[in-house]
Amino acid sequence: MRFGSTEPILLVDEQGDRWICKLQPPPMSDHAVEWIVAALAREMGVAVAPCAVAELHPALIRALAVGAPSERAYAERAEKLGPTVFASRWLQGAREFTLARATDTPALLRVLTLDLLVANPDRQAVHPNLVRVGRDIVAIDHAQALPEAHGQDDEPIEVDLHVSHGVGAPGRAPSEAAIRRAVASLPVEWLSRPRREATVEGLLLRAERLGSGVAA
Repeated sequence: MRFGSTEPILLVDEQGDRWICKLQPPPMSDHAVEWIVAALAREMGVAVAPCAVAELHPALIRALAVGAPSERAYAERAEKLGPTVFASRWLQGAREFTLARATDTPALLRVLTLDLLVANPDRQAVHPNLVRVGRDIVAIDHAQALPEAHGQDDEPIEVDLHVSHGVGAPGRAPSEAAIRRAVASLPVEWLSRPRREATVEGLLLRAERLGSGVAA
């Protein structure tokens, strides 16, 4: 499948439900970031696709390994990543977000707060990484957020999408307990302990910047 600069794979589980998985090469920081941001989004009332820890079936990897060159590349990545990966639910009926409505302001405000909390640089006016599902605005693709999880330093981000749609000041960040809970929910093998700790510290610092009065 072709979305943006990535070519995710479409997985089908035993119940017939469809999931999207990006088989980026190791390390697992992209998968870890998607998981943590999704957990924080749920705490903050931001609509995101349901996510799960997916276990790649060995038969899938074997089939890819004898396929076309692009499929063999998928198989190589899957073998390096290990058996468990991040997957997000396929959003049936999703439509591209192109024009904000007056009723969208509360949802966009929550997305703005999430982006500032997780330092997401990848939601811009030209590619908002938002879709409409029914009446909901759903935020997608957060792999570039949480610089500490990628071993990078925290830097200010641009929020021109929100400015272009007239969204005001951000809201409140979640509590310290909620932040720690989101990071702790991450599968152990997806992120090293030093990067986990750095991620928590970065989130708490940005929550304080948001004026949330972070409390334990």
